[in-house]
Amino acid sequence: MDSQSNLTPPLCAKGCGFFGSPEKKNLCSECYRDYVKEEESVAAETAKKLSQLVINTPSAANYKSPAVLTDETTSSSAAAAASSSTVKINRCECCNKKVGLLGFKCRCEKTFCGVHRHATEHSCTFDFKTLGRHILAEQNPLVVSDKLHTRI
Repeated sequence: MDSQSNLTPPLCAKGCGFFGSPEKKNLCSECYRDYVKEEESVAAETAKKLSQLVINTPSAANYKSPAVLTDETTSSSAAAAASSSTVKINRCECCNKKVGLLGFKCRCEKTFCGVHRHATEHSCTFDFKTLGRHILAEQNPLVVSDKLHTRI
């Protein structure tokens, strides 16, 4: 009788009523499949959290210590400072008036003051007619009826 009890497989560890197998941690096939899915989702969540926590560090090739400054680095930093100091002041393309925050950007990609903001005032080179035709062609497709009236 002891030999028969050893031959019967154990019941599922989750208690679903099916037989489990020792290779699958004493779980039945369905419970083991659910267990594997759960483990994969937990692993994916931890990987996602780790990827969000990775801190970008500067590479050693780009890092230079402040004690080691050469003429090359100082001249390149001076050139960068000079280029950043030459900020373009917004001015009207027609009258050269400072426009500040009120500058109007036209479709011809130029900035104008309040007087010259209209296309007729500054001889705009942008083709508004072609743009309008293009928009109408996209919004209103051509509707053509079938030439054969007897076609089903």
